[in-house]
Amino acid sequence: MSSEKASPVREKILEAAEMHVLEQGTSTLTLEAVAKAAELSKGGLLYHFPNKDELIKGLVTRVYEHWMNCLQVAYGKEKPGKGHMARVLFRDTFEPELPLDSPKWKRHQRLVAALAAAISHNPHLILCCRESYQKFLTEFEKDELPLGNSLVMMCVYDALWWSTVFGTYTLNDPQREALKKTLSQLLELQPQSSL
Repeated sequence: MSSEKASPVREKILEAAEMHVLEQGTSTLTLEAVAKAAELSKGGLLYHFPNKDELIKGLVTRVYEHWMNCLQVAYGKEKPGKGHMARVLFRDTFEPELPLDSPKWKRHQRLVAALAAAISHNPHLILCCRESYQKFLTEFEKDELPLGNSLVMMCVYDALWWSTVFGTYTLNDPQREALKKTLSQLLELQPQSSL
């Protein structure tokens, strides 16, 4: 990680931008508004982010790196072998529900906010997220599980995550258990495995 990325001022700017998007949406996201929220001059902000594209790219990269770091930790904890990456997504999907005030849920909200800003402003700024899904596909192709089974897990992972974020639907306990059972069969998880 570069010292630029680790800069406390840069992090303060990104935090202010994330909060602005969460509280006021993307339509009012301006360099001036973020500078004011970060208690900086516009020139101070421009030193770190010379334009709005770079600010939004910084937002997306920050939340993307957090997401990938969490998955990397989970990948390292999951037993290697058949269906390794798909099992990581399975575990992440079926972890206990998070309270809406938990730090992890707040991070999820920020991811959505940053991605929404990126998509509405410039769709090319979410390239890092597209690249991560290509990495999933590469992992799936080499982890000895039928590719279709892993792809089903990836689609469920996305669908449940986005439905939770947007509140489109919530599975009740029997529904989650039924889905969990079906996916554990697709991923060839052992019945005694702790899920």
